[in-house]
Amino acid sequence: MESVILQGLNPQQTEAVKAVDTPLLVIAGPGSGKTKVITHRVAYLIYEKHVSPFEILGLTFTNKAASEMNDRVSGLLDNSVAGVTISTFHSFCAMLLRRESEKLGLKQNFTIYDDQDQVSLVKKLVKQLDIDVDNVTPRTLLSQISKAKSKMVGWSTYQENAGNYIQEFTAKIYEEYEAALNLSSALDFDDLLLKTYHLFRDYPEVVSKYQERFKYVMIDEFQDTNITQYAISKQLALATGNLAVVGDPNQSIYSWRNADIHNILSFHDDFPTAKVVNLDQNYRSTRTILETAQNLISPNTEKFDQKLWTENSGGQPIVIGEGYNEKEEAEMIISEINNIVSKGEYSLSDIAIMYRVNSQSRALEEKCIKYGIKYQLVGSLKFYQRQEIKDLIAFLRLINNPDDDVSLLRVINVPARGIGQKTLSILSSFAVNSKSSIANVLDQVFAGESSIEIKDLGLTKAALKNLFNFREMMADFKGYVSTRSLPELIEIIFDQSGYKNHIMNESENYQERNENIRELINTAGYFSKENTNDSLSAFLESVSLVGDTDNLSYQGQKLTLITLHQSKGLEFPVVFISGLEDGMLPHIRSIDSENPSELEEERRLCYVGVTRAKERLYLLRSFRRGFRGEPSLPSRFLADITKAQVVSWNFSGEKVNQSNKYVDYQLHQDEHFDLGPDYDIPEYKDSEPKEEQISFNQFKVGDKVAHKVFGDGIIIGCKPIDEDQELQVAFKDGIGIKKLLGSFAKLEEIN
Repeated sequence: MESVILQGLNPQQTEAVKAVDTPLLVIAGPGSGKTKVITHRVAYLIYEKHVSPFEILGLTFTNKAASEMNDRVSGLLDNSVAGVTISTFHSFCAMLLRRESEKLGLKQNFTIYDDQDQVSLVKKLVKQLDIDVDNVTPRTLLSQISKAKSKMVGWSTYQENAGNYIQEFTAKIYEEYEAALNLSSALDFDDLLLKTYHLFRDYPEVVSKYQERFKYVMIDEFQDTNITQYAISKQLALATGNLAVVGDPNQSIYSWRNADIHNILSFHDDFPTAKVVNLDQNYRSTRTILETAQNLISPNTEKFDQKLWTENSGGQPIVIGEGYNEKEEAEMIISEINNIVSKGEYSLSDIAIMYRVNSQSRALEEKCIKYGIKYQLVGSLKFYQRQEIKDLIAFLRLINNPDDDVSLLRVINVPARGIGQKTLSILSSFAVNSKSSIANVLDQVFAGESSIEIKDLGLTKAALKNLFNFREMMADFKGYVSTRSLPELIEIIFDQSGYKNHIMNESENYQERNENIRELINTAGYFSKENTNDSLSAFLESVSLVGDTDNLSYQGQKLTLITLHQSKGLEFPVVFISGLEDGMLPHIRSIDSENPSELEEERRLCYVGVTRAKERLYLLRSFRRGFRGEPSLPSRFLADITKAQVVSWNFSGEKVNQSNKYVDYQLHQDEHFDLGPDYDIPEYKDSEPKEEQISFNQFKVGDKVAHKVFGDGIIIGCKPIDEDQELQVAFKDGIGIKKLLGSFAKLEEIN
């Protein structure tokens, strides 16, 4: 049986599977077969070492991963795995706490609060305490409470160490939050872990019982554990030392969920006798992709020294492309996908487009629809189906067509304006009976130009006042249509409707929703530039056509659009990564942070994306992002892709082979920036926004100029384009040669 269990394993995998009765650290690089190692190790323990299935515990982070492990072990052992416990951390802890509830004074049927329950509770507590702290949302408070719990810091300790007013406020909410949970016999997700740790710490007989039960503990994705999860694992393994952990610090990308990379980095310090096995053979990617990934992660300091290798072929060169803006970048990506799919080289399901933030999907979705490409957004609604986008569009539709009752009912009480369901039911019934729209009924009532009497509606004075205020607000918005641009109109609605404060104070994901609304404003800006008919009505029609995917005729499978965080654990033959710009990837927060570990995590995130690719990898960026966006610097991560064979790609579709030449993206070095003689600056064609005619200096070769982003330079090339100028500028300090449009560049001449 041993030969069957070990069959197909490489020497390092075999070493990890056979390492029993010892602490074990398996450093599993991407595509190295870590799940195979875990499942074969379970089978090896049972059939070779005669360990009872009841004595084996496997812990992971998602139900999907736990289910996959169970299925694989069942396949290896002909379904003879009854008794093996493979579970998520939270499910395992919930099971323990229900069994041992009396020890902690819990009811066995305690409720587990999800995110929405927690937000609702904190909102109620903030209201009860009647304390107003600017820009401190319920989600912000919960994030701080969760961070404290993940580090095993209770409310009293947090309160003692509060160093400022906001922390004192958080401490008070923390105290009241815990009291409210206790009163409701409820636990949040952090409590499941923290109370299990307390159970083991305070009741030796309990931890001994489970140490006796689970003699072999294995943890998958160990780099994603927090302090409490690691503490529980050590408590369980204390008696036997049989703790096997599998993970990769280079794929630690969840610090915002309180994961602590130092758990895996310091494992050998905690278990000095631990056996360390390095799974460094990659079965997924080509040598070129693997070399790119290795160069990318090399500058990080929080890592183990691991040199990945593969027996796979060198494969296709890495393609590095630049579009003028996100629309052109999306056009390049989707047209290339259309090209390789139409040639039969790949199917849509073989391809993924990855990006840093959800709002990046908008431009990609629009191009998918243009080309008739069916796509799926993993873990996210399509852009025009997202709540905040539908709400803002509803405001615009109501301005454009006041008789649109569907849009009116969507936003009349969003954010809350004291117009309840009873009031809306009365209005709707009255409108139906009078064969009129709700807006028309309100106009007649408040304008006094009809036989409709206020008393006929049967509404309270408060309700009437709130309805009047809403009607006046919408009238004000309608007045802006003729005096403001589309982007300005949306900005005004976002602010003056109260929606901005609404999502700031009520939403658990304010930043993402705010980014989506900013993307809608960008979309309106592009529409105004690119269309002679830039009326509100025309814009709404264009949005309706983009959003109406149900009527399109799709063929084939689906293209995957996914964030880099969501891509972890997946693989695709072809991967496009969008947004390789400083400020996007790495994200601006990590660049501005004083903590260097944040930038390292952004690098790991990019590494995760690169290592999802099996055969082809495309890395793309925009010269500027947003219809008024300033030029952006290429991602600093591109500076480290110096040894891979690459191809540069421009908007005309031409790919220029850079074999044996490094595409030197070293923007942050003192050396001169040289793209090499074969590099083609992207040609900005159809998708370039139509800028209003802006007066700019007519430059000539030899002029010294200054740019807001790139600094000082000298013009080395100048070509007239219609009423514009295409300028080639050689910038100092390693920036190199840039090709700019005079009307966009905002160059200042240096005398």
